[in-house]
This record gives sequence, structure tokens and C-alpha cells, in this order.
Amino acid sequence: MNIFNLLKMKSEVAFLYETITVREAVERFNDHGYTAVPVLSTEGAYVETITEGDFLRYMIAGKISGDMKEMENDILISIPVKRDIRAVHVDSKLDDLVELCKTQNFVPVVDDRGIFIGIVTRKDLICYALDRYNLLKKETMNK
Repeated sequence: MNIFNLLKMKSEVAFLYETITVREAVERFNDHGYTAVPVLSTEGAYVETITEGDFLRYMIAGKISGDMKEMENDILISIPVKRDIRAVHVDSKLDDLVELCKTQNFVPVVDDRGIFIGIVTRKDLICYALDRYNLLKKETMNK
């Protein structure tokens, strides 16, 4: 099984560039309603994944008083992220993908140059495994 078969392409995925302001990031986060979003360099390389919790910790740490205007002073990459969401190479083994999906809702996928090409969601991986299981079950019942 090739990871590429499970891939949601970059064009289908919400992501943020590391150079946008915190305000822009919060607004885009709210628009999409996701709890975590990949962050890319301006060249398109995967940098990290930022979560709702990262924004919350940023606000609690006293960086802002709640005024959206204050969020225009910091760029997104200035927010420290708590979790290290790791990416896989598009040619990685399915076992590597499964290991990461145990602790991540999605796994960013990169090409040979580290350029972000999309994600594999835990849901899609579980659906694939269930389909394979049902197929094997059906084959063994027919024997």
C-alpha cells in the first residue's frame, strides 16, 4: 500500500504560512473550524503544526489582552508549539504512518525536498484498514 493512495492533497487542506500575523492565523483558524493546522514556510516546506491549545497558551502567557489589534504585532512562527507533529515522506512505509496516527489526528506528508504535499487523516487510515479487514473476512468466508 502506498501512502499516496490515502493522501488528501495540499489543495484540499487548510494550512497557514509561518510569516502571517497571529491575527490572520486566528481568523483563518476560526473560519475552518479545525483544531490543528499545518504551518508551511514561504517555499512550501512543512515547518510544524499549530493547535488551538498553542493559541490559548499564547494568550494565557500574557502576550495579548484579548485585543485582536495586538495580534498584528507577532508573526505566527513566534508562537511556541507544544506538540511535535511529525511528517512522513510520501514513500514511507505504511507502518510508519500507522505509528504516527496513534498520537496524531493527521500526518503531514512531504516530498523528497521536504515540501508539503498533503495529509493523511487518522479517519482515512482507519477506513482503509476496515475496508481491508472486511475484504479479508469476506474472502475467508467464501473458502
